[in-house]
This record gives sequence, structure tokens and C-alpha cells, in this order.
Amino acid sequence: MGYEVGFTDIFAFETGAYFDTRGYKVKDTGVISEEKVSIYSVTVPVLAKARFEVLPDVRAFVNAGPFANIGIMGKTKLGDKSEDVKFGNKEDEIERFGYGVNFGAGVEFNKFVVGVGYDLGLNKLAENNKTYTNAFKVSVGFKF
Repeated sequence: MGYEVGFTDIFAFETGAYFDTRGYKVKDTGVISEEKVSIYSVTVPVLAKARFEVLPDVRAFVNAGPFANIGIMGKTKLGDKSEDVKFGNKEDEIERFGYGVNFGAGVEFNKFVVGVGYDLGLNKLAENNKTYTNAFKVSVGFKF
């Protein structure tokens, strides 16, 4: 669910709380194995938004700004074995909190919105690897 505050017809701020899932795979080349991790989280962006009228009732937009997210729960799967993700800062745990920069673009048609975006994570999910909270997003929405 998002909220937008318009300052002019062109400029606005947008924020919200979004439930999402993020994941990654780790392939071990020494052993034939693949670990899959899925994390469910809540992401809160604070975005500056600029809109441009393309046609009557059709507006394109671009947005950018920081985001923060918090891991709620997750699963890790290695072969047939599955277990809950452990959050923390120890070697076998995943960082619960993430932050970074989001940027995106899209189109508004009347009250319908379609957009794409990218979250560029700035903190590592785990100390023992180079995994970040990067995410490509596609969204479809309706403005009330």
C-alpha cells in the first residue's frame, strides 16, 4: 500500500509499506549443490517523483530515493533439506535489515499505474559472501 503527496502537477513524494519476497541462489562449484534462500520482508521507500503528460489522461513518471526493508521470515533449501532463515550477524545468519537506493519509471493511465523499478542494496545480507538486497520490480496498481 502506497501514499503519494503531490506538491505540483509535476513533482510529488511517494512512500508506503510493501510486502515482498527476495531470494538468491548459491552454487557451490566444489560440490554439486545449490542453496536457495527466500526471504519475506516489508520494504519502505521514500521516493521523489516527477510526472510528465504524454497524451491526454496518460502520464509517464520517473522516481528515485532511498529504501529500508526488514526481513520478517524466510526459508533456506539445500537439496531435500529445508529450514527457517536465521536472522542476525553471525556467520550462518542473514542480516534482518537492509537499505539502499530505488529508482524506477512507469505510466499512469487515468487511475491505473504500471511501473518497473530497481532496488540497489547497499548493505550485505551476510558477512561471509557478497549478497546484497538488489531487486528488479514490476508493479500494477490502482489509485483511489
